[in-house]
Amino acid sequence: MNVPEMQKFAEDLSEATGRQFTGQQIDIWYSALKGYTPGDCKKALYEHLAQSGGFLTPADVANRVKQMRADRIAAAGTPPNPPEYVEGEDWDEYQSMYLRWQTAWTENVANGVAPPAANQLALAYVGKTAAIEPTVPFRNPLVLKGAAPN
Repeated sequence: MNVPEMQKFAEDLSEATGRQFTGQQIDIWYSALKGYTPGDCKKALYEHLAQSGGFLTPADVANRVKQMRADRIAAAGTPPNPPEYVEGEDWDEYQSMYLRWQTAWTENVANGVAPPAANQLALAYVGKTAAIEPTVPFRNPLVLKGAAPN
């Protein structure tokens, strides 16, 4: 989340809770939430309001967002094997690139990106691009020569 997004979130927070925030309070919220997406923070705000009438703190939002992110990573499962595009001149370089790719993949999945798109973004992060093969659906099912169709 960047500063303008935090200011917008603070407006949403103020409108939803009836609380007014000073610049210093917004800075505190920003420090606690700057590593998260505005959409996740807003969803956490709404979940809190739906489930609790209690006072909302930056830690409440951060904890809910952390849980959302952990749930997304768990749902995606283990990161796929390293794509063939992740390579290196030697073992250390390969490990370094693989670790950067895996970290970027996991971060993108945590942010709500679907695993295939997360792979593309992670490859771009390590300076690689994967060839995207277009898929063309068949109009008719394939039938072997001499075989009777089902």
